[in-house]
Amino acid sequence: MKKILILIALLPVIMAKADQPPCWCDFSVKSSNQQFVAHVKGVKNSAKLNPPYGQWEIFVYKKNAAKDSTLLWKSHYLYDGYTDGVLSDDGQYFAYVNFWYQNQAPVIQLYHNGKHTGSIAGTAFNIPAGKITNTVSHKLWLTREGQSYSFVKENKDYLLQVTTIDGKAHLIDCAKAELIKS
Repeated sequence: MKKILILIALLPVIMAKADQPPCWCDFSVKSSNQQFVAHVKGVKNSAKLNPPYGQWEIFVYKKNAAKDSTLLWKSHYLYDGYTDGVLSDDGQYFAYVNFWYQNQAPVIQLYHNGKHTGSIAGTAFNIPAGKITNTVSHKLWLTREGQSYSFVKENKDYLLQVTTIDGKAHLIDCAKAELIKS
């Protein structure tokens, strides 16, 4: 009986350390002003039947009268199975920020007006190894305090602001896929 009670007591700790598996499902993201929506969808007979090797696309619409009525742009989408992202308030920029840290692999995918403009690998952020948190099978690199990433408007352009676990705020030019401030 004691063993069962100990196991029940430890279950929340075990569950908290478990990583969420990828979904490989269609998803949508709205801009913060609710005027634009991005839909990520698997290409018919490709993505859903053959994850993770299927093809995916992103469609960005301007919302009119509570309906997605005006297609602004679409692009091939590099999907890793996690349903997340952020869409700028003008509908021109979309960014996917991976919660899992990887040194050489992309942790950010950037899109601008129908074009995948590039990726940024984890090493670009120069996070001290001691600051990165390990889970059961991944490493966490984003701040846990407040919002870890969002678009900010600078002049007439939108920049992606990413705050890392070491407390640094980084600005990214999404049209060029370049880190411009760390």
